[in-house]
Amino acid sequence: KTKKKKDKARLVMRKKKYQEQMIEKAEKQLESIQQMVDSIEFASLEAKVFEGLKNGTKALKDIQKEMSIEDVEKIMDESREAIEYQDEISKLISENLTEEDEDGVMEELAKLESIVSGIKKESDKTEEKLDELKIPKGEIEKEDKE
Repeated sequence: KTKKKKDKARLVMRKKKYQEQMIEKAEKQLESIQQMVDSIEFASLEAKVFEGLKNGTKALKDIQKEMSIEDVEKIMDESREAIEYQDEISKLISENLTEEDEDGVMEELAKLESIVSGIKKESDKTEEKLDELKIPKGEIEKEDKE
């Protein structure tokens, strides 16, 4: 009986060792598969990045076709010339204003400010009258539209 038990124990030990070896092989295969999946995912990401770069480069080239360096330089020169011209006009106008002209401009400004102030006062009075009559402003606007 002891020999049978020993033989049975050896058999169980061999099976156990064999199963451990199989588990180890399976784990190595799973690890290998996981590395392959990671590599595929990374390659897919690289392909997307490449496609994005390709599309971006094409878009830049399309935009660059629409404007040449010469066109940009021409526009910049024209802008600079327009600014210089406007500066000259402003300078001439400010130099040619006499003290009498400036006084006239200031009087005109004062009249305009007075008119604006009067309009504001009238608007305030109208709102006060509406408040006294307890007519909501929205009702007046509705009637005006009709």
